[in-house]
Amino acid sequence: PVQVALGRIHAARGNIDIASAALEKALSIDANDAAAHQAMAVVQERQGRMQDAEASFLKAVTLNPSSPAILDSYANFLYRQSRFSDAIHQWQAVIRIAPDHFAALVNLGSALSETGKFPLAITMFERAIEIRPTYMAFSNLGTAYSRAERYPDAVDAYRRALEIDDTDWLAWGNLAYVYSWVDGMEAQAVETFDRAIALAETTRERSPRDAFVHSDLALYYAKTGRAELALQRLAAAITLSPDSGEIQAAAAEAYELVGRRDEAIELALRSLEFGYTKQHFQRNPEMSDLLSDPRMQISDQ
Repeated sequence: PVQVALGRIHAARGNIDIASAALEKALSIDANDAAAHQAMAVVQERQGRMQDAEASFLKAVTLNPSSPAILDSYANFLYRQSRFSDAIHQWQAVIRIAPDHFAALVNLGSALSETGKFPLAITMFERAIEIRPTYMAFSNLGTAYSRAERYPDAVDAYRRALEIDDTDWLAWGNLAYVYSWVDGMEAQAVETFDRAIALAETTRERSPRDAFVHSDLALYYAKTGRAELALQRLAAAITLSPDSGEIQAAAAEAYELVGRRDEAIELALRSLEFGYTKQHFQRNPEMSDLLSDPRMQISDQ
């Protein structure tokens, strides 16, 4: 246990090689310690050793299949690999063992939302909110409502999230998007995008190497008609993270919004090469016109 704790402390501090050595020592003392295998899996993932990480997670689950902590950790690993159905299975196991596990309910809802099972996702978020009404639960609930095209409910959920924490540009941006899809709420959309932009620009100044801040800002500027600023932020995002399918998809959306369809199609197709999915495009109302372009030959994936 001391070596496991030491390994986790070093991992939290970013000392991955030292963490790995401590956990190897733990496993040499007791090769059947489930906690040591789970901690080792986390370190291996951070080293980019995905196959080894999964093997360690599976060993931990085999040794202690009734541990909510181990199952939740493995589910998060699967979610990060976009293996949403597998993650759902693990979080469902957590809920069977611990029905009031707040984090697992929120995470299960997120995975269900990613697979298009919006009614079930909404149910999970509502159960989580009954236990603990947090910003994250309300924000994720808003996203599930939005994807289900229940826009008034999405507005209410995002507003509830912002009542708890009004400092996150993502919630403001998501709320602004929903406003923009509702007739008669154009003024609220612009005002809310401006609030999201102000917060995101502050974050960009603090974290100039965060590609996702740049890409989110590009979308907000594009939605409010500021094409030059949108393209500036896009250039930075792509430079910082050139191999991200999500960044390429955001760039495609921004180019579509500023009326540059050729570049939008090129970037959308490139995003698929980097792992972005057709389903993500289909659930984005901003991309419906682009998807109908005959040059967009997107196979199911």
